[in-house]
Amino acid sequence: LLPQIAPRLPFPTFPIYPGESVILSALNYARELLNFQRHTQRQLSIVTSILSHVEEGIILHNAEGRISHLNKKTEQFFQLSQMPQHIRQISPDLHRTTAGKETLITRPPYTLVATADTFKINKETHTIITLRDITELQRLEKNIRYKLTRTGLTATHTFAHIHTVDPEMKRLIALAQKFAAYNEPLLIQGDSGTGKELFAQSIHNAGPRRHGPFVVVNCAALPPELLESELFGYVGGAFTGARKEGKIGYFELAHTGTIFLDEINSMSPAIQSKLLRVLENKQIMRIGSDYVIPLDIRIISAANTDILQAVRENRFRRDLFFRLHTLTLNLPSLNERPADILYLFSLFTEKIAGRPETIPPALQQVLQQHCWWGNIRELYSVALRYHILAPQTPDRYDELFDTPHTVTAPPAPTFGTINLKQLHRDMDNLIIQELLRQGFSKTRIAQLLQISRQTLFNKERNQ
Repeated sequence: LLPQIAPRLPFPTFPIYPGESVILSALNYARELLNFQRHTQRQLSIVTSILSHVEEGIILHNAEGRISHLNKKTEQFFQLSQMPQHIRQISPDLHRTTAGKETLITRPPYTLVATADTFKINKETHTIITLRDITELQRLEKNIRYKLTRTGLTATHTFAHIHTVDPEMKRLIALAQKFAAYNEPLLIQGDSGTGKELFAQSIHNAGPRRHGPFVVVNCAALPPELLESELFGYVGGAFTGARKEGKIGYFELAHTGTIFLDEINSMSPAIQSKLLRVLENKQIMRIGSDYVIPLDIRIISAANTDILQAVRENRFRRDLFFRLHTLTLNLPSLNERPADILYLFSLFTEKIAGRPETIPPALQQVLQQHCWWGNIRELYSVALRYHILAPQTPDRYDELFDTPHTVTAPPAPTFGTINLKQLHRDMDNLIIQELLRQGFSKTRIAQLLQISRQTLFNKERNQ
């Protein structure tokens, strides 16, 4: 081409013919440029793949807010269908995110924390924004703490561990199995030792949250000021004596699982108010914190007294009671299920001794006549004492009980012998029948006797 172009140029031209070494040098330089380009593309591809697979959202933009890169997680968080040009097109809150500060952004179903950092490339300022999902952070934190303390956060009992021959108890077990499939709050009422935690664990293990934690809180065992920090947790330095790193609360530990609030009737009014907000909003705020944490938990509570009476006496919030009372189980005492006394006693003695044991008829009658204030716990203690002491005569059976229970001979119906427990049942039945005859409703009768409707039904059924 040079002979054709040169005549038209306004200056003298001279052909130059490069030597072999120059051509070889140019070829090597071109090869180096090509290799460098390939290496750069490979490195860029690796970086892009890494950014696409991290669990955080990443956005890179310049000082004017023009976006140069964002990863797939960001597209998922903000449901982006195409690449936005400016940071404002994603969210105005992102444009206001500055280095060193955290910005909370709500994009249902995500709650995001945005952090920013600046750096320079060729004297041009760029900003990188990192987006983290609070729910995911909470899940990771919960999993770590759960692995560290998993022995205290598991439910070990199932419905197979509830032994009974009583028809009412069998009905309650069937009802509890139905309740297990739901996430609604559940209130279990019953005397101490009737098996409230056993039912709670069984319900947890039979439901969709069986793989999550099961956290037990005894509300009566902690003073109110300590119970609040244990339930809700706190940030570092929230109060005198607080841990520097803060502390996660029981509610957070129970995330994706179940929290069992035992003896909830002893909870102070201040904590009752906070618990009501947890039930309504499904979120908590740690003591000393300024942001809320979403929760996914089921609350099962238990009371060893008639909690409705506490509501009437203004010792328990009415609105909280009806929140907790969505589903309810009223466990009968051992005195109300006499068929279980000998049945469970035999099971306990067999478990303790490792073999079936015969119960003397005299002891059977003593067990049936005893008033079981401690319910199943007391019955197990008596079975253990019977195995250790092995009394062979009726006059030694009083050693088995916490209170003297002297029987000189196998009880027989004689003049002057009164079964006080049966007499009490008969008196209750007479009163109930008389009030029904006078036209009182069952609800009104339960109020007059200061018992629940379920207890009233149980008394009628056991007539």
